[in-house]
Amino acid sequence: MKTVICGLWHVHAEGYYKTAAQYTDVIGVYEPNEAWRKAFCEKYGVKEFATFEELLASGADAAIVSTSTDTHTEVICRLAAAGMDIFTEKV
Repeated sequence: MKTVICGLWHVHAEGYYKTAAQYTDVIGVYEPNEAWRKAFCEKYGVKEFATFEELLASGADAAIVSTSTDTHTEVICRLAAAGMDIFTEKV
């Protein structure tokens, strides 16, 4: 299963990544804050998605949503429309 991390806003994002990487192929991370994204991707050696559209076009089977809570509804709807399975804490 190919998984992506969508957002690094939640403090739990790093833990979600570590757990997902044990059981799935984490193929990349999208985070609009370039500094956060670059630091995370360099630390874990994972691909960066500079835009949400790149994430949607990645061919991922599933997404872990760690964006700010106020963006969850829009993000989840777009991921669902792309056919991805979704993990999130709240909507």
